[in-house]
Amino acid sequence: MIKLLTPSEQNLVEKEDVIRLEEHILSQLQFDFNHPNSLTFLERFLRLAAEFKESKDSVTEMASELLKVAASKSFFLDYKPSRVAAASMVLAFGIAES
Repeated sequence: MIKLLTPSEQNLVEKEDVIRLEEHILSQLQFDFNHPNSLTFLERFLRLAAEFKESKDSVTEMASELLKVAASKSFFLDYKPSRVAAASMVLAFGIAES
């Protein structure tokens, strides 16, 4: 970040000051970069499902594609990302078994 400044401005600013300021801004705005989304939940659910079923690549691929469809439809915004992920996984397993 400091490298973007002119040489005269670089002499006025220290790296620690910039880091401290960034931390302050992020805390004031309550930024959380670890916000889980449907894909995060799907990955976790598929790891858990592998304990009970043999998880195939096709199931993972199909569930991911179902999530992409859900992400493009505003209808699914009414549901928690964990529920959308669970539904896509269950549907993918159901399709794979038939």
